[in-house]
Amino acid sequence: MRRFAFTLMLFCLGLVAMAQQPAANKKTDLDLIQGSWLVFALESGGKQQSEKSFKGNTFTFSKTKGVNTAVLQERAYSPAEFAFQLDPTKNPKTIDLTARGNTAHGIYKLNGDDLMICVSLGGLRPKDFATRPGGDTETFTLKRNRWERYSDMKRLGFSIEFPGKPVETKREVDGPGGRVEATVLTVGSEMDRLAYSVTTLSLSDKAEPGSAESALDTVQKAIMSGIDPDTNPRVERQAKADRLPAGVWAARELTIATQSPRSKDWNASRVRIYLADDRIHILTVSGTEEVTKSQNVSRFWFSFRTPADKSRNPPSK
Repeated sequence: MRRFAFTLMLFCLGLVAMAQQPAANKKTDLDLIQGSWLVFALESGGKQQSEKSFKGNTFTFSKTKGVNTAVLQERAYSPAEFAFQLDPTKNPKTIDLTARGNTAHGIYKLNGDDLMICVSLGGLRPKDFATRPGGDTETFTLKRNRWERYSDMKRLGFSIEFPGKPVETKREVDGPGGRVEATVLTVGSEMDRLAYSVTTLSLSDKAEPGSAESALDTVQKAIMSGIDPDTNPRVERQAKADRLPAGVWAARELTIATQSPRSKDWNASRVRIYLADDRIHILTVSGTEEVTKSQNVSRFWFSFRTPADKSRNPPSK
């Protein structure tokens, strides 16, 4: 009984100590909105606009020297820069975007990686997030842009942009010289509905240009043999990869189709095999056949760098 009473006393003292701890600094909306946001949907005139009108556009919010700046980057136009002001105490919360003395009044909703902004292009501040035929408001649905550069030049021999922090695993695979250990970096993007990965394996000797096709054949065979045969894997397309990064002297591009035994839908994996000095890099993007045509696939591929690309490489780890 005394032991129970003593334990209870310690527990109560712990609660008191926790209550006396200063509260952690809670981030404000101004803090949380900082960074780059991809335009995921756009509504105007009471209608959802075609993806072609906003695909690849971004909003970037920053605070520099006490000035809140928002930059709208549309592919076909020069960046539009605004000073912005938030008022999270209003219901709905308000945002003002000012450029050249003109202010667009709007409202916003911010929830984690989701941001919605409805802004009037010249009239009164909107009261809700709906647009109407003949109206002057636009509603932007935004998703936080999680793309960031991963760089490990010394250990893995490359840097690349991923839509988030990659998870690293190890596995044994068949290489041109036999079984070797491979390092696999993977990121799943819920927004893109795609999985991005880079598999790197080191060769015992530096590959020679004359053996390029043989090495690519071996790697392709290993990729196909590693896919569950119940998914009926098949190579839909095989071609030479274009726009090779510096330091990559041979490459092959594949599109591999698979079908789950429990579904009639086909999935696709778009693959690039790079030979670079004494390493093989396999870049893979997997998802449905439709989403693997996303522009972010090209962004992923063409962000790849090797140590040979001195002009565009960030500092090595």
